[in-house]
Amino acid sequence: ITNPKTGQKIQVNSAAAGKFQSLIDGLIKMGYPLKSIGGYANRNIAGTNKKSFHARGLAIDIDPGPNRGGRLGGGGPAHGYFNYNQIAPLLRQLGITWGGLWDNPDPMHFSIGE
Repeated sequence: ITNPKTGQKIQVNSAAAGKFQSLIDGLIKMGYPLKSIGGYANRNIAGTNKKSFHARGLAIDIDPGPNRGGRLGGGGPAHGYFNYNQIAPLLRQLGITWGGLWDNPDPMHFSIGE
């Protein structure tokens, strides 16, 4: 998939590519900056031996700097710069889960099938 704002190419599972591209395009239309996006990464879920959704190409992280929430030494807003009421219809339409709604919010994280 491609971030049209930066030209960055992001590797994801081919079965999820259309949904993630629609998410990126939709967020840009809403005015979100989307400067950096991470996709496939062969790693485990933190603190486990279980592969993460990133290892299956079924998750992306958007702008980790401002969207860390309380994770990774964050300290920023719990939901990063995303407004849930604004992005919720798009997430529902695409069947994408947002980490900003987790008990320990991870607002940079968007996934399919989680």
